[in-house]
Amino acid sequence: MLSLRWRLIVSYIILAVLVIAALGLLLISILSRNFEISERRALEANARVVAQEAARLWQPQPDVAMLRLLAESYGTLGQTHVTIFDAHSHPLVEFNSSSNSFWASVESFDEALSSQPEGLSLLRIRRSQPSAALEAWILLSRQVEPASGFSFSALAGQEPPTQQAPWGLVRVLAPVEVTVPVPGPNGPLGYVRISEITPYRQQVLLSVQQAFLAASLVAVALAVALGLAMGQGLAAPLRTLTVATERMAHGDLSARASLRRRDELGALASRFNEMASRLQESFQTLAADRDQLRRFVADVSHELRTPITALRTFIELLQTTSEDDVAARQEFLAESAAQLERLDRLTSNLLELSKLDAGLIPMALAEEEAGELLLRTRGRWLAIAEKQGISLRLELPAHPLCVRCDRLRIEQVLDNLVSNAVKFVGAGGTVTLGGREGAQASVEFWVADNGPGINPEDLPHIFERFYRGHNPRGEGSGLGLAIVKAILAAHDTDVQVESKPGQGSRFSFTLAAAQAS
Repeated sequence: MLSLRWRLIVSYIILAVLVIAALGLLLISILSRNFEISERRALEANARVVAQEAARLWQPQPDVAMLRLLAESYGTLGQTHVTIFDAHSHPLVEFNSSSNSFWASVESFDEALSSQPEGLSLLRIRRSQPSAALEAWILLSRQVEPASGFSFSALAGQEPPTQQAPWGLVRVLAPVEVTVPVPGPNGPLGYVRISEITPYRQQVLLSVQQAFLAASLVAVALAVALGLAMGQGLAAPLRTLTVATERMAHGDLSARASLRRRDELGALASRFNEMASRLQESFQTLAADRDQLRRFVADVSHELRTPITALRTFIELLQTTSEDDVAARQEFLAESAAQLERLDRLTSNLLELSKLDAGLIPMALAEEEAGELLLRTRGRWLAIAEKQGISLRLELPAHPLCVRCDRLRIEQVLDNLVSNAVKFVGAGGTVTLGGREGAQASVEFWVADNGPGINPEDLPHIFERFYRGHNPRGEGSGLGLAIVKAILAAHDTDVQVESKPGQGSRFSFTLAAAQAS
């Protein structure tokens, strides 16, 4: 399976080859068409010259020998196939330069001599300025006579063309052929047909093809280099992500992909890091919940074990106490009843707290008047506070305020807060229960005391289950404030606490206000 880097390289190579091939086909097609038009025009011009010469050799009857010499001369110089027809399109003379011709060296342009060194006809044209003599190549026929009366010329600096088998983008091209009439006084005397022999057009196109082949090789090399560079640029951040993923798979949830990019890979790394952070937070929360559950189970076991142990002790004492010791038996029974009440309160609180956590206790929301909630709470605790020498004050709102809440649950919250305040303030202390209009359409409730306050080290933990802190009066189930927090959470609010050692404590919460009915 190819890696992403090599897939990128292969795609670049394919793209480069396709682009070069498409451009090559287009360019070769255009060049072939232009060359064909140019060759056809050149052949047509030469054919008209031959036709003009042939017309002078056609009066009154065609001179076949001179026409043959004419065809050979022009065919040899032009490397063409020359055919001269009569007026009925019957061939009179045909000359194919490829069948009876060879190459000879030309040194000057003034006069020509023909000799045959080693069996070859060598054409020499001497220039009057020897210093300017140049060498060129010209094709001559073995049948050309030196005294034929025709003069020829050739371009200097040309090399004899070589035949190449067409391949690749260049196909075998059909020869260009033109036919022109031989002009006469009463219409065409005949026709001259000239077609190319030497595949100059095909040679040029083959050269273009070779150039495109070289360009394609360079393009492929550049594509490979570019693919390697871009592949490295893509592979490096992917390797970073892979390493971070492997670290997370082996349990290292702190692994992060350190990429400083502003592209899609940078966005992917950012999302990966966000996912890793949330996953780490989730595992930390799960670990904290697991530890809290373990502590909760241990605390529940301890809380249940204490009254059960006391009950077992009292039962054993009752079994060994004389029936005549009525006072001792009454004391043991009273203590047993107190422990049973503690067990009942503990199990009830645990059951209620578990239901609140699970959302199994629906909140019966209704409009309630804040002053009525405060008055009923004070009425339930006034006698208990006075019995303990505690002043229970009430501060009602300046005008009636309605809240939307579950009345029984909010009264339970107020009862728990007042119970804690009465428990810790001691004789001679003051507990204040009040309410007032709060900010943003809300009503604030509070319970304050002037007791010893809460130790700073205990303050962050007072809402934890079974936490009692360092106060020697911290008796009870340790679930009251946890229940307060759970009930208020079900009302989409929370409890706030302010406390300083020696200055008392103040617990407060807010409820959404409603229109008074």
